[in-house]
Amino acid sequence: MQFVDRVQQTTSSSGTGSYVINSQAVAGYAAFAACYGDGEQIPYCVSDGSDYEVGIGTYASADGSLSRDTVLASSNSGALVDWGSGSKDIFVVAPAGILPRYAAGPPTTSDNPIFPYAKHIDVATGEEYVCVDNATDANVWRGSRGSVVSPVNDRLIHHYPLFGNADDIIGNEHGAFYGAAYIRDRAFFNEVSGERLTLSSDCWGLTTAWAVELIFCVDPDQAGNAPILHVTNSSGGNVFALWYRTDGYVEIYFNSVSSGQTVDLGISVGREYHMIMASDGYIYIDGIQTAIPNASAPGDFSAGTEFNLGSDVDSGPAYNNPLNGSVRDVRVYSAAPSAAEAAWCYAEALLRDRFR
Repeated sequence: MQFVDRVQQTTSSSGTGSYVINSQAVAGYAAFAACYGDGEQIPYCVSDGSDYEVGIGTYASADGSLSRDTVLASSNSGALVDWGSGSKDIFVVAPAGILPRYAAGPPTTSDNPIFPYAKHIDVATGEEYVCVDNATDANVWRGSRGSVVSPVNDRLIHHYPLFGNADDIIGNEHGAFYGAAYIRDRAFFNEVSGERLTLSSDCWGLTTAWAVELIFCVDPDQAGNAPILHVTNSSGGNVFALWYRTDGYVEIYFNSVSSGQTVDLGISVGREYHMIMASDGYIYIDGIQTAIPNASAPGDFSAGTEFNLGSDVDSGPAYNNPLNGSVRDVRVYSAAPSAAEAAWCYAEALLRDRFR
């Protein structure tokens, strides 16, 4: 498909069929036949001064007609215009729906391209984004430098990459570490009592709509059961927790249950796993959904007073049962993901090489 300047003729076609282009030229403009060959796609606009249709069609040189393959915009709510009789102008245009959008900043999920795979160019950074999924109202855009704009990211309220510190790069609430060492892009725990990573002392004010995403690894030298994620109330009781057990199972506490639910999630020592725990009672390991047994959903975070990684918290408080392993890239969301969105998060982590 090519753009050619100043190509315009007329058509007397009616209805919703192909446009037959009248042979007479329009003074000062080139004819379609002089600029396009048989089978070429042409971006067009047709207007009678009141109604209009912008689209992409295929030119047939045998009869000088132009099909109406794709309608990008029209006075008929984006559908084919059912034309009446009379002459109409038909001319080549550069439709906004297939041209890059230039803006200072990345696109949003509500930016819906008219034409699939349309580009958005961030003039502030030079990064080019392509819409890779516009099948729904919430679109996914992928940038040329690895950036991703997705419905899930729209709900991201805290992000702790754990790259040398416990800072929240969104800037809403920084965490603090106690004894945990930082190696490259992860927090490493050495199974020392009191060693932990505290990300929030008030659980970010979350209540019944949330999700926590992180990547973790349990070291082969782990000597005892230990929590990877632990949310406690003011008396040290479990509100939400994910414990690794030395028998290979995990133990999950959800919504302040008095005893943990033992689940086989296929966790092995010595490798990293992508995990999402969400308020609707589901946990996802490497994109695979598992319903938390006996979970009372929605999970209510309002009872939580402290959010820790790598250590148990007993009343006192005392920090026990330390983890031997690592945690990285912790993200907190304001809503639970769908199963498809959770799978997408895992795929995005693989694509970005966020874990290995």
